[in-house]
Amino acid sequence: MIGTAFLYACGSENDVFRNTRLATGARVKFIHASPGSPGVEIRVNDLKFSGVATVAPATPNVMNYGAVFPAVEYAAIPAGSPNVKIVVPATATTPEAVAVSANLPTEDNKAYSVFAAGSAPNIVPVVLADVLPPVSTTKFFVRFVNLTPNSTSADVTFNSNPLFSNVPFRGGNATFTELDAPLTAGSGVFNTTFAVRVSGATGTTPLIGNLALTNVRPGAVITVYSRGAFGNTTTPVSVTSYSSR
Repeated sequence: MIGTAFLYACGSENDVFRNTRLATGARVKFIHASPGSPGVEIRVNDLKFSGVATVAPATPNVMNYGAVFPAVEYAAIPAGSPNVKIVVPATATTPEAVAVSANLPTEDNKAYSVFAAGSAPNIVPVVLADVLPPVSTTKFFVRFVNLTPNSTSADVTFNSNPLFSNVPFRGGNATFTELDAPLTAGSGVFNTTFAVRVSGATGTTPLIGNLALTNVRPGAVITVYSRGAFGNTTTPVSVTSYSSR
């Protein structure tokens, strides 16, 4: 995990970050996984970034809980130490609030996932480098990130076999674990199931969630992550995923 120093401050609305596909730069995904938090804007060097279209005209959008931007591949930001803000936009009755402001150490042409985590109103950043493995025709690649604030630590099984254990809240790896792709004969794709439980649990409880993936292709690079909170009926615990390739 990459350490991020962050502070709380006030900010102002600025112009749109207009180049999401740069010739050079760091590649990023942003994921809103903070249960109970409102929709947020992502700003890079004080320019609106989240939800920016990759073709003109660029239109920034608020990222709501559960959103991943961009949904496919990565967007580009300047390499170095760009400032990234997670901003709760103003409403008719409240001013905007900068929940997180952090300088993000990045390198040119390397990939990163940036999560908004923690329970509202205490949004915290989780930043992972995405070390993408070589393309494979017989393997796929998985990692797990625990973003359930009140889950203590979590265990993960893959098709009922142990895969990850004792992953703490905000825990996750930059690297992906290689797994055999259980191809369906003649189809070139496969289905697979992950289960995430509170560490040490047996049977079905306390279950954080199950995740069934269908029509997965060999070479896929998948981040499985838990979100939501135990005891919260609005944003209950669940398990979901996104693909880096």
